[in-house]
Formats: sequence, structure tokens, C-alpha cells
Amino acid sequence: MVSVDMGWSENDAMIVIVEDQRSDAKLIKRALIKAQVDAPIELFEEGETAFAFVKDRWDAASAAGRSGVRPILILLDLKLPGISGFEILERLKGAGTHRRIPVVVFTSSGELEDVERAYELGANGYIVKPLDIQGYDQVAMQLKSYWLKQNVPPPAPMLA
Repeated sequence: MVSVDMGWSENDAMIVIVEDQRSDAKLIKRALIKAQVDAPIELFEEGETAFAFVKDRWDAASAAGRSGVRPILILLDLKLPGISGFEILERLKGAGTHRRIPVVVFTSSGELEDVERAYELGANGYIVKPLDIQGYDQVAMQLKSYWLKQNVPPPAPMLA
């Protein structure tokens, strides 16, 4: 059996949530905590700040030889003030080593054109926000199970 180095531990992993609706941000954060997600959770209400934070943290971990707290999952709303979730997705997945970070769109839009565009821009998943607290709890358990337990995230590359 081949062993795969996970490339992260609960001590150096973080989840980034980009969501401008405080009630939705509180619901998903509460659900992740209830699901016993041990990684720190960073919340951002607008895209520009979130993008800069993710890029800085990823680059800092890379410069430190893959150590240090870095994003291993981004939950991204599409409708944000300033730059949209689509623009953030395009920036994250367009260039640079941060394109490796898994991004799951977490939005109220179930429109086919939004789903298609998100995947075309490099989204790793697409979840339509649930309608109730129980739905948020289920989503959090599924996110934890797949993205934080089963999935092997890409390592932060070492900078030359």
C-alpha cells in the first residue's frame, strides 16, 4: 500500500469563507463548528480582501517551506460587493500557485449558467445554499467528510 503525505495537518490548515450575508456566514460557520471541524475558519464579506488574504497566506506558507497556516478550502459566494465571486475564482484559478487551492462555490444561485461559468473558471465544487439549519448541518458534515478527511489537498509549493 502506498502512503500519501496529506501535505497539511489540522495545525496548519484553514478554511476561508467569502460571504457578504452575515446570517449565511454565521450559519455555515456554526455548522462547521458543530461538525467538529478543527481548522480555523476565516470569514470575509468582500472579495478583494479575501483574495489578498488567501494569496498572502498561501505565499507565506510556500516561502516557509510548506509550513504555516494556509487555506486548504475556500467556500465562495458568487454575489459579493465589489468584485464578484466569479472574478475571485478567475483570479485564484488563473495564475500563480494558489490556483491549487480547492474552491467550492457556496451560493444561493442554482442557475445553470452560473454553475457552468463557475466550473469553466476552475471551481472544484458547487453547492446551492440550503434553506434551513439542518441543511447547513448536512452540508458541513459533507464538506468535512470529503474535503477535510478523504480528499488529499495539494501541497503548498516551495518557492524557488
